[in-house]
Amino acid sequence: MIGGLQKNLIPSPADAIEMFLVIISEITIGIAFGMITKIILSAAYTAGHAISANMGLSTAMIFDPNHGDQGTIIGTLLNIIAVIIIINLSLHILIIESLIESYETLPIGSFFKYSESFTELIIKTVVTSWNVGIRFASPFIIISLLMYLSAGVLSRLMPQLQIFFLLLPAQVLVGFVVLTIFISSAMIWFIDEYKNFIAQLISS
Repeated sequence: MIGGLQKNLIPSPADAIEMFLVIISEITIGIAFGMITKIILSAAYTAGHAISANMGLSTAMIFDPNHGDQGTIIGTLLNIIAVIIIINLSLHILIIESLIESYETLPIGSFFKYSESFTELIIKTVVTSWNVGIRFASPFIIISLLMYLSAGVLSRLMPQLQIFFLLLPAQVLVGFVVLTIFISSAMIWFIDEYKNFIAQLISS
C-alpha cells in the first residue's frame, strides 16, 4: 500500500501557493469520495421515504442518527439496516480500497485537471442512487397504486361507504406485511447493487 502511494508522490511544491493548491486538491478529492459513498448509501433512505409515503406513514417521523435530522420511520430503519450490513460484511473496506486506487488514476494535486470527470461521476451517482431507491420501493408503489384503484372503483360502486377512511389502516397493514416479506431479499439486492457500484468506482 505504501509503495503504491510512494509511486504517485509529486515533487515538493515550489512555493506556498502551489502547496495550498495541492492541499485543496486532496481535500476536495476526499470530500468528493465521501459525497459519492453517502449518496449511493442514501438509496436506502430514498426507498424508505417512498415506502412510507405509499404506506401512509410519511408524517410519522423519528430522529435519524445517520443524517442528524428527522426522517421517516421506514427510511431510518432501512438506512440503519444498510449501514449495519455494510459494516458486518466489511464492505467499507471497498471504500478505502477505492480511495487508495484513486492515487493511480488521480495523482496527487491533479484534481483540478479532472474536475469535470468528478462532476459527471457525482451526477451519475445521484442518478444511480435514485434509480436503486425507486426500484427498491417499486413493489410498494405498485401495491399502493392497485389499492387506490380498487378504492376508487369501490367508492363509485358504493358511494355511501367511506372507503378512503377505511383505506388508510388497510394500507398500513398491507405495507407492513409486504415489508416483512420482502425486506430480506430487498436488502440483499441493495447490498449487491452497492458492491457493484463501488467495484465500478474502483475500476474506473
